[in-house]
Amino acid sequence: PMGRDPSPRSRGVVGLVVVSFVALSAFSAFEATFALFAEHRMGLRLASIGGVFAAVGLLLVLVQVRLVGPAVARLGEVGVVRAGLLVNAVGLVAVAAARSWLLLAPALVLLVVGQGLVTPTMASLLAGKVGAARRGGVLGVQQAAGGLARVVGPLTGGVLFEHVGVPAPYLVGAALMLGAGVAFPSRSRRGAGELTAG
Repeated sequence: PMGRDPSPRSRGVVGLVVVSFVALSAFSAFEATFALFAEHRMGLRLASIGGVFAAVGLLLVLVQVRLVGPAVARLGEVGVVRAGLLVNAVGLVAVAAARSWLLLAPALVLLVVGQGLVTPTMASLLAGKVGAARRGGVLGVQQAAGGLARVVGPLTGGVLFEHVGVPAPYLVGAALMLGAGVAFPSRSRRGAGELTAG
């Protein structure tokens, strides 16, 4: 029924949590293996890799502060999440293919922009799926799924990197992001509480 406040276990909420888990697992696999990747492909040393991660963190903040609001106003929350997942997929493929800084730098920008769009917008979508009384519980479930993703992603990424090949974590992550983006609903019915990202 339209007026009913969905449970945190409802199909729509669970689906969003699963997509959030997939996206964060793939990104966490990138984070966990990038130092090895950069050393293997680019010959970067630890200090340089630390600088790359600092730049990634700064860009994530800038995307979430400056880009998410206008993007949601133009595309809607569902459109932003789908676009972010697809941009993430392209970024991961580009990282996997990169063999020079000329290719790696724009690949990293794509990846970070995609993740910066997905993370806060997904939280907004989840919060809007339920009424105020259940919002904390839903966001708690998302946080728990995120914690699990930060364990599963690095473990899986490490195994793929070591036993399948250097680009494997990024190609598998791209496939997961692409699948999540294609499977993501074209629209999302909001619950009793409306929350606007930005």
